[in-house]
Amino acid sequence: MGFDEQVKRNTKVESDVIIGVIDTGIWLESESFNDKGFGPPPKKWKGVCEGGLNFTCNNKIIGARYYTDDENNARDTVGHGTHTASTAGGNLVKQASFFGVAQGNARGAVPLSRIAVYKACSLSGCRSDFILSAFDDAISDGVDILSVSLGSKIPRIFELDVIAIGGFHAMLRGILTSNSAGNSGPSPATTGSTAPWLFSVAASTTDRLIIDKVVLGDNTTLTPDIAAPGVDILAAWPTSISPTGSRLDTRSVKYNIISGTSMSCPHVSGAAAYVKTFHPHWSPAAIKSALMTTAVPMNATRNEDAEFSYGSGFINPVKALNPGLVYDASEDDYIKMLCSIGYTSEKIKFIAGKISSCPSKYNGTAMDLNYPSMAMTNSTKEAVFTRTVTNVGVANSTYRATVASPSYVIVSVEPKVLSFKSLNEKQSFIVKVSLKDPPGEVLVASASLVWSDGIHSVRSPIAASFWNIS
Repeated sequence: MGFDEQVKRNTKVESDVIIGVIDTGIWLESESFNDKGFGPPPKKWKGVCEGGLNFTCNNKIIGARYYTDDENNARDTVGHGTHTASTAGGNLVKQASFFGVAQGNARGAVPLSRIAVYKACSLSGCRSDFILSAFDDAISDGVDILSVSLGSKIPRIFELDVIAIGGFHAMLRGILTSNSAGNSGPSPATTGSTAPWLFSVAASTTDRLIIDKVVLGDNTTLTPDIAAPGVDILAAWPTSISPTGSRLDTRSVKYNIISGTSMSCPHVSGAAAYVKTFHPHWSPAAIKSALMTTAVPMNATRNEDAEFSYGSGFINPVKALNPGLVYDASEDDYIKMLCSIGYTSEKIKFIAGKISSCPSKYNGTAMDLNYPSMAMTNSTKEAVFTRTVTNVGVANSTYRATVASPSYVIVSVEPKVLSFKSLNEKQSFIVKVSLKDPPGEVLVASASLVWSDGIHSVRSPIAASFWNIS
């Protein structure tokens, strides 16, 4: 990810960032969670250490709760939670390896961050009420980022999707939730949430080979949002559990190599926490936009589903610190999006926890959500996307639009130039996309819109899927 040990850090702020991990618990004794050199928890921390029997927090793991009724503490008896937590915020540990494989320094994205553990899953699975309780507690405790490498076995509509519901409430409190977009590894999750207020993450190898995909229908946001390393990831592991989980496996390891979108999710959680250390007042949507619009474009020829497999591209945390422009969104924007896809006030209450009436005579569509990406299918003759960007780069700046697209995707932008005179100034534009018949073998057409001021390049993918191709 271009995120080496010498990367620019805001260390004083980093030690105040709290990553909440909703997972299978944590292995306290791992070197990744040693609190040597750490001061007391941040003053904003309102949580507790209720990790149960034989569980004591420290200045690295500052909070713990467990909800499972088959295990009496927050210790990890699966390995999954330890692995994801150390990836997002584990300490730097020298000469870590899996029996000599992948030997080197292991560290999380923000090694000075604090970790709060919410054990909602165990060997018996993840109950919905446990997950919702974990979200409620994490929000009240004061976490800054939530890493949730979980999902359901089948896709669910938003009002029945506990991660979508929990993530919405987190968003209201300024907390970004990172979630796995499906799973191919040893995780309690198999299908990630598609809610646009979450950060949906696909897995890739470090050489950008894509292994996971999620495809949605027409007039929806493009998901997953981004790709991050998720194959053969070395991270902390409970020494009480064999690396394979088999009873016949008597080996004990401190670090294990596993794969899946569950492994890519904490990479993005950590990257989001890293951006937040430099921009503590940015909204979850702004942080998400910064990471999406600065992602490295990926090669669509290697995967027929293109952006529907890897979203905006491969994550670039360092570049995301200075994205130039961001696509911001608020509670009202998400409510309008829900209204546009047929949600009634009563259904919205299931998600938002309060009555939120749809605007009278509202005739917007899901495409109007101020999202950093755009998606459509050939069932729509022409798609119109209205977007608003906020200037977070240089106060006095001019951005010009550049479009890249194949001949069978016609994209127009109006206006083609955006001029800003101050920071945090907003400018709006309209993107129109129409489709011609593609070559017969094309399933997904990839295009892009880039706003550039000569310093920043703010890239939004435009993806169209073609159906009923003979």
